[in-house]
Amino acid sequence: MKPFLAVILFISIWAYPQKSGIVTYRGFYTATQLTEEFKKKDPSAYRDQAEYEEIARTLRFEMHFSNNESFFSMVEGLPADSYDETNVSIAQSKFYGLDSFYNNLATDESLELANIMDRIVLIEKKISETGWQLTDETKMIDGYKCYKATTEYKYHWNGKDRSWPVTAWYAPSIPIDLGPLRYAGLPGLILELSEGYCSWVVERIDLSPKKKIKVARPKSGEAMTQEELDSQTDKMKKDIMGN
Repeated sequence: MKPFLAVILFISIWAYPQKSGIVTYRGFYTATQLTEEFKKKDPSAYRDQAEYEEIARTLRFEMHFSNNESFFSMVEGLPADSYDETNVSIAQSKFYGLDSFYNNLATDESLELANIMDRIVLIEKKISETGWQLTDETKMIDGYKCYKATTEYKYHWNGKDRSWPVTAWYAPSIPIDLGPLRYAGLPGLILELSEGYCSWVVERIDLSPKKKIKVARPKSGEAMTQEELDSQTDKMKKDIMGN
């Protein structure tokens, strides 16, 4: 196991029924978009993309979990002052830097606390509807044997139904069926997740945090389904275009 992945195990999670802790993830791009063709075609956009990819590597996220519940959000996103402020905002937004995610395996509930047009919206989903496709493909991530699972994140944008390919690498040897963002329900902790070209990979697993971990269902925000949000967004766009 690589030394930078600190796994703190004062009490074995396999023997201890009350599982809680903090998992830290870092951001990165699944594949660079910095091709020579792109650079020649649009040098300005190329420079921005290069900065997005640099900023992504500075981002840190934490998943606090207790038994069947988890809360995931960005905790570190203040790159050096040399970065363009607009690019920092764009890069963070690509990694859901303004949003938080709550998952509850016991109630089959996933909530995204999305910051949309200066209001907090609770987007409701069911974890069981993720539609994971399990495979036999494996790879090692910091000493853990991980298995590949895939699905699609479907969404509606600009009047069209769209989707991102999603790939998760989970470790059955770590029996915590949770992971980054809205993704959970696999038979083991998700150590690496890719949604489109954005990825999150585990950097630290702390199963003995100094403070007691408490995870609670968010109460603030306007609750709605993804379909209701898509309908409202389309209506607002039509009203703006009409005016």
